Amino acid sequence: MHIRNIIKTMAFICILTILFQYVQKVMIFKTLNYWADIATVQDLYKLEKNSIDVVNIGGSNALTSFAPMELYENYGISAYNLGTTYQPVFISYYLLEELLKYQSPKVLFFDITNSYYINTPEFSYRQTIDNMRWSSTKISAITEHVKHPEAASLVSYFFPIAQYHSNWKTFSQKDFLLYNEDVDDLYSMGYYMWPGMGDIEYSGTIRDESQYHDFDNDGVPYFSMILELCENNDIDVILYNTPRDWWDQSQSNFFIKKAEQIGIPYFDFNYQNILQEIDYQFPLDHADRAHPNVRGAVKITGYFGRYLNENYVLPDHRGDINYSFLEEELQDYNCKKENQLLLLQTDLSSYLDFVKNSHYTVFISVKDEASSGLNEELMNKLFNLGIQSDLRDKYQYSFIAVCENGVALHEEISKEKIEFAGVFSDETPIYMMSAGYVAGDDCSIKIANQECAKNMRGLNIVVYDNVTNKIVDKVNFDTYEENSVAVR
Repeated sequence: MHIRNIIKTMAFICILTILFQYVQKVMIFKTLNYWADIATVQDLYKLEKNSIDVVNIGGSNALTSFAPMELYENYGISAYNLGTTYQPVFISYYLLEELLKYQSPKVLFFDITNSYYINTPEFSYRQTIDNMRWSSTKISAITEHVKHPEAASLVSYFFPIAQYHSNWKTFSQKDFLLYNEDVDDLYSMGYYMWPGMGDIEYSGTIRDESQYHDFDNDGVPYFSMILELCENNDIDVILYNTPRDWWDQSQSNFFIKKAEQIGIPYFDFNYQNILQEIDYQFPLDHADRAHPNVRGAVKITGYFGRYLNENYVLPDHRGDINYSFLEEELQDYNCKKENQLLLLQTDLSSYLDFVKNSHYTVFISVKDEASSGLNEELMNKLFNLGIQSDLRDKYQYSFIAVCENGVALHEEISKEKIEFAGVFSDETPIYMMSAGYVAGDDCSIKIANQECAKNMRGLNIVVYDNVTNKIVDKVNFDTYEENSVAVR
């Protein structure tokens, strides 16, 4: 009887501990799930041991500039992006130390942007440390960090519930799934596809060696420690600086000199020569003042890939059964990349080319008037989608179409109001309605009873991805006017 009570007590304590740890994870996730940082750190532990040849570290600039699957697709190089938001050099060191317990990379790309920062927000430490496994590395990171007066308490790092306990007030059911669908749609092997396109004009600069500034902040010792850690593990280091319009040339010259002294490469994507070499264009390839969008990341990673290919003999893992997980990741990445590239299309001609993709279903509904701005080129591209009706002479007509793989699955045109109801293969309901100006001046595209149409004059388009089973775009082109641009 005594033994039975002990067993019951131990079982209770185990269950309570598991629940406690799970609740802590939920609270951490609730606070830090808005970007890919949690997935970046946690997925480090899911990688096949010693499967990564190239690794990237740094802050959000690194997180959004380095796309590992571009290296795999073009060169067979296995890579991982360990960038996290505002990543202090202090964190870069401990994160790299943690990675080296599981991987033996041959090359490290190190984005030095955050080396400039003296003070970074507390969450930039927590999003990494809170998601690391318990180890001597994590304990060292905690005990070192809490020495700073701005740091959270030591107790809150060992028991994160002390930091996040107030989050229970805003819990929702999906928080307990520890999954953020919006982040997952933009994430691949640590890389985060920063969505959108900025409105800045910037063309880089020409180097001026007279501008120079020595740095002496908390990151400097850890910068040296990273170099030493890499030297001790036979890892080549490549420094780089991503393009951004608030870049400081004196800072760049410091690292150019540092790289020359050490004898390692340094690439600064703020100089005109390198921007021109990769055809990097602001604002088309940039999401905001500091971060590239997916188009920009492809160009930056492409530059890295060519450098690796010309200067290293790294194994090509394409076709290697031991790296089949990268083939699966590549398919997932390319699907996400195509969806993001679609959202960067702003003119109707390029948009219609893009939605011909075989895994898209395209829904089109006209409101008001959609014919006056259509020329022969645009109409031919609509024909290529599978549309049979020539809309150019159908002034103020109602029109709906559902297209897939170059075929119109459903199409109607009339002077009267049109309505259509159907279902996907999984029984998801679809409803479409179009009313030209005289017929009611209205339109609707509902998928799963959710209104998706912009309900504006011209062509209202909704694109559905049949691979992810998600709506990837809702856009309007006012084709009453010529040269219409996307409204999202």
